[in-house]
Amino acid sequence: MRAVAIWAVLALARVIAAEDGPQTATPAGWNAAALATADQLARKLRAAAIVCEAYEPSPFGIFDADYRGRLPLPGAMASCESTNQEDLTFEVFKDAAAAREFLAGKQALICKRSADIDIDFPGFPYVEGDTWIIEPDEKTTADRLAAVLGGVSKVGTCTK
Repeated sequence: MRAVAIWAVLALARVIAAEDGPQTATPAGWNAAALATADQLARKLRAAAIVCEAYEPSPFGIFDADYRGRLPLPGAMASCESTNQEDLTFEVFKDAAAAREFLAGKQALICKRSADIDIDFPGFPYVEGDTWIIEPDEKTTADRLAAVLGGVSKVGTCTK
């Protein structure tokens, strides 16, 4: 059952990302201070013996085009791979209000898409800091990251 839910989430993410067609990726465009914050968060995880390999900034061009008009663009996005190939996505914002606006928008968009294609969306785990969000694949990972980074582990869910 969990595998079906994960597959559904991944399929939904691909549907959302594919709506605008293929995009050209470029690493330029992110805010340097926000990228430094994402890098610092990744370093804290590694210092606490949490695997964060192949850390890199996300391709700005893809997210700039895909989020335009749907979600506020973070100041920076980056990701790394953790244990069992779990993806950790770092999103850093100019302030707490922008981070909350992003979360609310993302949740509304995912819930609407889930309802449109009749998927019972299980929610997405994340760790909420003041001006940053980290999205792991698993809630148990979010709990571990929150303890290390001083954030709050949450799950964005949909109501029916």
